[in-house]
Amino acid sequence: MLVDRYQIFENIESVQFKTKKKKKMTANKRLFQETSTKKSFRLKKSKKYYAHNFFSIIFFIFPLHFLVKTLTLLYLNLYFSFIVLQLLLKLLNILFSLLLHFLKIVISDFFLSSKSHIF
Repeated sequence: MLVDRYQIFENIESVQFKTKKKKKMTANKRLFQETSTKKSFRLKKSKKYYAHNFFSIIFFIFPLHFLVKTLTLLYLNLYFSFIVLQLLLKLLNILFSLLLHFLKIVISDFFLSSKSHIF
């Protein structure tokens, strides 16, 4: 009984295999199939191209970002050091002006005192 069922199944399968015929493609269908495969290939290629561009842009932007960041920090560092330098120069200017003023007072007092002794 089992063998009969297996043979029946095998016969049905062979009949189905025999009834399947290759369909002849018309020229339009063949052209459509070729163009669709070309389009899908082109689409895959363009996706790869855009993905490549995306990653190349990312790998270009990150170093550029770090370069801009370091240049900005360097600029700020120089800017603040320049501000500190300006403040130091102003402080030195004030100190020298005070010293000069003090020297003027001392020298003038000295000369005034010496003149008073002379006359």
